[in-house]
Amino acid sequence: SEVVKSVVLEQYRSAMKLNGHELQGRNIITYQVICKLVTDLIRKEEEFTFLGAEKPYRSVMTSNNCVINIGGTVDRQHLANGKHFVVDYKTGKSHKTNVKGDVDEWLDKVFDTQTKAYDDYKAVIQTLIYCKIMKDLDVKAGRDTTYYCGIIFMQDIFKKDFTYEVTYNDAPLAYDTAFHEKFSAKLQSVIDKIFGEENLLCTNKQKCVPNFQSGNACIFYDICHRQK
Repeated sequence: SEVVKSVVLEQYRSAMKLNGHELQGRNIITYQVICKLVTDLIRKEEEFTFLGAEKPYRSVMTSNNCVINIGGTVDRQHLANGKHFVVDYKTGKSHKTNVKGDVDEWLDKVFDTQTKAYDDYKAVIQTLIYCKIMKDLDVKAGRDTTYYCGIIFMQDIFKKDFTYEVTYNDAPLAYDTAFHEKFSAKLQSVIDKIFGEENLLCTNKQKCVPNFQSGNACIFYDICHRQK
């Protein structure tokens, strides 16, 4: 529609720093492709209420006296059929979004980098981490929101069976309090393994010493979040 073309043109010019200039050459082709993608996506998606886009979320986890920053930018949030969706856009190849079987067994597999499930569900795990951070914030604020994961693989938009919903045993995957507890516990166990004493990149495990001091200096002192 003309509305889509106008909005895309405005945003494209801003992103490419082309304000005040006519599109030429490959910029015209890129603009036309974006318009087609957006138009097709609007046609295939159900009616929803837009809640926001490109919103950053941050949180921290601790392990072995280390403070680990986790976070990211949520591409889009919207309400559809009473569900609060946390949506991530992907321009690369599509991955699995249909979770099957027992959730505890599935979490064990996807957090094991030696399994095929780890590679198959990387996109889902990223979105679940966003949900975890948002749920942590809800708990602190006394809210009890159930989130639903959505992943839009741009290469799949033109497929007849296109859907962005992440499912669990063929139903929308609900990131509720019960799932939050299981996912958080599993993520914490992975963090504990990564930041275990045997894996810390420390040249001096007895005492943290700035690298500008002589003696047993730690070359990682300035970037390490371990408590000094």
